[in-house]
Amino acid sequence: MQMIRPRKAGGCSSLVGGFIAVVTGACLILFLDSDVTLTCKRSTDTCVLEKTSVFGRKEVVASLPLSRVKSAEVVSYGVNNGNRWPTKATRQIVLKTDDGSIPFSNASTNWTREIRVQKQNAAKINSYLSSSKESLLVVQVALTAKLVGYLFLAVGSFALLLGFLGVLNIFRLFIPG
Repeated sequence: MQMIRPRKAGGCSSLVGGFIAVVTGACLILFLDSDVTLTCKRSTDTCVLEKTSVFGRKEVVASLPLSRVKSAEVVSYGVNNGNRWPTKATRQIVLKTDDGSIPFSNASTNWTREIRVQKQNAAKINSYLSSSKESLLVVQVALTAKLVGYLFLAVGSFALLLGFLGVLNIFRLFIPG
């Protein structure tokens, strides 16, 4: 009876796996890694909601009068979709205005830290709305997306390096000398 010994992944397998991990990490960082900033000033009756991309590019999402903002709350989506198995809930901060709702934060899953931060930021906005303070600055950082994206990039880069070295070793066998 012959036993088959387990082998390590070859150079090509590491290259492919590393490439997939690097692309996944890059996509997470590029598409989900935007910080959202809310800036309000009573003297000018303005609130500006803007996103800052990973490259520092700022985009104004909404600009509205402060007097039209009524409250902020953390809203859950997808708690149960009617199927036998409930889906994971995603949560985000929503600004309630006279004209409807404006999403403030990126939707996030059940990460305990993010839920706590979202609730703190919603409370900070509501506290400002009920006070007479002149200005408000709230920044919602996409920390989980950043960490997961950079983790995929690091692991993928390491796998790419190992794969590249493995492929070089294969080619070294064919070179006389």
